[in-house]
Amino acid sequence: HPLVHIEWFTKLGSHIAETGMHQVTKSTRQHRRRVSIIPITRVVQSCHLIP
Repeated sequence: HPLVHIEWFTKLGSHIAETGMHQVTKSTRQHRRRVSIIPITRVVQSCHLIP
């Protein structure tokens, strides 16, 4: 199966009134970004984060 590279982020944070969006940050462990390589068949839903 094809593989995908996943970059993990924190759960939804506070709601920003000006934009109507919630804030997230990159998830880290021991000061390193959390990433995973998984089979594409395990992806349930994707999302696009806007800077």
